[in-house]
Amino acid sequence: MGKRVCFGGLLIVIAACGGQVGTDPVASDGALQAPPREGDQGLYQPTSTAPDHVADGVGAPSAIAMTDDRVVFTTHSTKIGGELVAAGGLFVVDKRDGPALMISADRQGASFDALATDGTTAFVATSDGRVLGTPVSGGATTTLGTLQAPAIALTTTGNYVYFATSAGAVARVAKAGGSVEPLATITGAIRGLQADDVAVYVATGAAEETPAGIVRVPLDGAAVKVLTAGGEPCAMIRDGRRLFWTSLTASATDVTKLGRGEVLRLSLDGGQVATVASGAFSACAIAADHDSLYFATTVPNALPVKSGDATGAPTSGLGLMRAPIAGGQPVAIAEAARALAQPGAVAVDATHVYWLTQSAVLRLKK
Repeated sequence: MGKRVCFGGLLIVIAACGGQVGTDPVASDGALQAPPREGDQGLYQPTSTAPDHVADGVGAPSAIAMTDDRVVFTTHSTKIGGELVAAGGLFVVDKRDGPALMISADRQGASFDALATDGTTAFVATSDGRVLGTPVSGGATTTLGTLQAPAIALTTTGNYVYFATSAGAVARVAKAGGSVEPLATITGAIRGLQADDVAVYVATGAAEETPAGIVRVPLDGAAVKVLTAGGEPCAMIRDGRRLFWTSLTASATDVTKLGRGEVLRLSLDGGQVATVASGAFSACAIAADHDSLYFATTVPNALPVKSGDATGAPTSGLGLMRAPIAGGQPVAIAEAARALAQPGAVAVDATHVYWLTQSAVLRLKK
């Protein structure tokens, strides 16, 4: 039996397993899609030339993550009962047959700005400084911690959720909840965060006296170490013992201007930074599978945006590019357009690459 929720003056009914989201024959980003057949409860069938619409008409997507069998995504603002509500929503989609189900909406009216999952729980950072946990199969949402500033990057490993705030604080909180444990304070705009059992790795923009780059924050309390400096990082992921990140480099003729885009790699076991791909693009959101890296691109020389940027319009990108993970020439994916150029907007699984637009969640068979 459904339950009634009074939210911002709007009465909505959400099924016990989440609220089903409707889809429109014409996506709000302008892409056409075939309407579902009568009685068809699955995702729209992909064609050879168009991406598959995983979800549409849900509001403004903000971040996406994968479990083995589900797509998990969040929104800054959420369409509920046909009305756009200024509050974040958490959605899950069964990869095999859909549809998108809303399993949580923020009753305090905050947007959902960053997302991570360990496969069973979705961890969400809100615009008013909370870190939330919700089972991806549906259930009660719990507040793991309340922060002094909003978290703009989020990751999880082991028994902890790690986060970085807009004020530069790097900290963690147990998945079961409890006291927030400070780890470090970083200067420069934080745009990416990853962690393993021994350290947290932070991608930062340049500050007044600190160059942009990647820093390592040990969990044992040892000193913060700069792993590499230079460029202008936008988004970062960890694949085993390797970090990958997107970056812009300064123009060779004018160091005050940005030039070529790059996708970079660094082994956590030591060694030099390697260039995986480069070109006349501005790259941001990134994801990896065994063979390839996928990343969103914007207009040339555009500055990267920060993670979880809900204060202004998200940067609607040009599309996706793919490059061999071992290094090589990047190529545009012709069918993939309008990917949001912000961290957390691209994901992959064994068969598909997924991306967010300003109004939809799309996927394309690899």
